[in-house]
Amino acid sequence: MAARDPSHIVMLGTDPRTHGGISTVIRGWRAAGLFERWPVDYVVTHREGTRRQKLATAWQAALACLDLAWRHGRGVLHVHAASRWSFWRKGAYMMVAYLAGWPVVFHLHGGGFARFLHESGPFTRRIARFLLDRATAIVVLSERWAAWI
Repeated sequence: MAARDPSHIVMLGTDPRTHGGISTVIRGWRAAGLFERWPVDYVVTHREGTRRQKLATAWQAALACLDLAWRHGRGVLHVHAASRWSFWRKGAYMMVAYLAGWPVVFHLHGGGFARFLHESGPFTRRIARFLLDRATAIVVLSERWAAWI
């Protein structure tokens, strides 16, 4: 059974040097020593900057994730996500993790996620349901969100 146990955590999210909730959480966890105590590789999937810089960051993240999956074989994918493009970026990684048999922790930060889904078409809602139904765990930031999710 040990060969199937996840041995590594690949965490995806926004560059900690940016503004916002995800980067604030990551900075706090880093300051508290989480990344030294656990086998976590934090992969930046988004950053502030020009469109070219954002695309370069996304490309580097994809390559980093492939490298980590190759080196560690079994792992856990922990995604920090919000609405709109954040959800779509993380959704692509979640699909790959599901195909690879990795458990996924979906950490929802966006207070507008319910509105995002409500205002989206049926295709987006189906994709969201598909991805979230398969998550091993969903982390939310309030009791109200927990009841909604």
